[in-house]
Amino acid sequence: MIEFKGNINIMQVEKPMNNRNQALNLLKCFACIGVVFIHVVFPGLLGKIIKILSAFAVPCFYMIAGFYAFNCTENIIKRRLFKIMKIFLYSILLFFAFYFVVHIIEQDYNEWLIHLFTLKNTFKSIIFCTIDYAIPLWYLIAMIETYILWFFAVKYNKQEYLVKFIPLLFILRFILTSYVETKGLAWCLKINFITCSLNWFLLGYYIHKNKQKITTILNNKFLLLSILLGCTVALIPVIFNTCIKFSCIGLFFYSVALFIFAIKYEYNVITNAMTYIGEKLSLNIYILHVLIAKLLHYINVLQLHIQSVVLLFVKPLIVVVLTILIAYLIELIKNRLISVKGLKNT
Repeated sequence: MIEFKGNINIMQVEKPMNNRNQALNLLKCFACIGVVFIHVVFPGLLGKIIKILSAFAVPCFYMIAGFYAFNCTENIIKRRLFKIMKIFLYSILLFFAFYFVVHIIEQDYNEWLIHLFTLKNTFKSIIFCTIDYAIPLWYLIAMIETYILWFFAVKYNKQEYLVKFIPLLFILRFILTSYVETKGLAWCLKINFITCSLNWFLLGYYIHKNKQKITTILNNKFLLLSILLGCTVALIPVIFNTCIKFSCIGLFFYSVALFIFAIKYEYNVITNAMTYIGEKLSLNIYILHVLIAKLLHYINVLQLHIQSVVLLFVKPLIVVVLTILIAYLIELIKNRLISVKGLKNT
């Protein structure tokens, strides 16, 4: 039985020794679960609503990265860039191995491999941060490209120069995203590191730099109103099928408001278990959830043949639980290996 230490209640915790924001870890917990609900969708209108409301997840992850990039040296940024590249390499190999086995079973791996390694797909992965068999990994590609740019910004002390472009970057995001969604164009056309990663990253950096001023001016009533209005604006095109899809505008307001709430109450947590999930497990939940969902799908197709509305509603929850459990086991194994390696070195 897996057991997390800590009471399940809202409490004020002492400032941690590593000076990490515990509320941001809590936000990461909700965000990684939101990512699951984006890719493993509940059926019907409910699924569309939950998917839109979960869209705060990726912006918050990017803002958190930018928040912790404040006052970082060139060497620290370089280390983080290499770490993200290693994570991406591990993730892409995992996805490749999974789908290679799937296509071997389906006996079409030759066609799949030929289609995979084309100039078009290479261009697509660099410009639109998209790999067809590993869609969720666009986040890592965009983060790598963002960190490459940020490395040179730090190296030549141009951080504040980039920050000035935040309004323009979000205007571009609103225009591009709304146009692609309104016209029903390919999803990847609205994905790029400039309007999907860099803008949020810079905003997180800016919020950290002006943390005291922002948290003082923006009171709780204003933030709650921003969340409510942002969610409403985001849901209007979904519920009423408007001629222009402007959900991304509402997404901006409630994502930023949630993030600032976490900044204001940085050492408040709901449960130690959830902050643990956010801090230690969120990355593996993000990487593994689609593969677990696909595995459940193939098991059902090959053996169970279960077709029911109940299963459609339960499946996202099953994926969340299984992914958390597997991510936790991976964390236990990693810690055990680190302990064994430490003992050998001594």
